[in-house]
Amino acid sequence: MVTAPVLEWKTASRLALETLLPSIVWFQLLKQIRMSADIAALYGFEIVLKSLPDPAYWERCKI
Repeated sequence: MVTAPVLEWKTASRLALETLLPSIVWFQLLKQIRMSADIAALYGFEIVLKSLPDPAYWERCKI
């Protein structure tokens, strides 16, 4: 007889939190910045988002 694996809810919820939440927050932030670009332009500012070229920056600059 095969038994179903026991789901560890605490582990699953922590994994979901650590995996999904940063992406959701990041995408919401990007959405807000894109929506604000027109307002910034009215005041003479330009908002530019670009990837950093060196992966070493990614390790030092985390949200």
